[in-house]
Amino acid sequence: MADDTDSDDGLMERVAGGDAAAFDRLAARHMRRAVALAQRMTGNPSDADEIAQEAFLRVWQHAGRWDAARAAFTTWLYRIVMNLAIDRGRRPGWSPLEEAGDPPDESPDALARIAARQTAERV
Repeated sequence: MADDTDSDDGLMERVAGGDAAAFDRLAARHMRRAVALAQRMTGNPSDADEIAQEAFLRVWQHAGRWDAARAAFTTWLYRIVMNLAIDRGRRPGWSPLEEAGDPPDESPDALARIAARQTAERV
């Protein structure tokens, strides 16, 4: 039987104290499901990987804020993942380069060249 220090709650207490090994264990235990949730929400595997990594970065940075009396660790983690995925969906998407069209021609148009030539002739 696993002791209490190996439970998510026990690991989070250790993470809050700066225990990197406990964090690694939590990440190994929950990363796959965090990526899967992010991918279901975004439909994009690359975005899902980034979201899951960002979620675990936030777990590390804010471990002291987690309260076992208010939510299970997985509930807290999945809420972070969902919020990050929602935020990612609010960002404007990337458009294919072909949609950008040709860059505007910065050279003077025919009318401007004629006017410049006439001005030069008068001077």
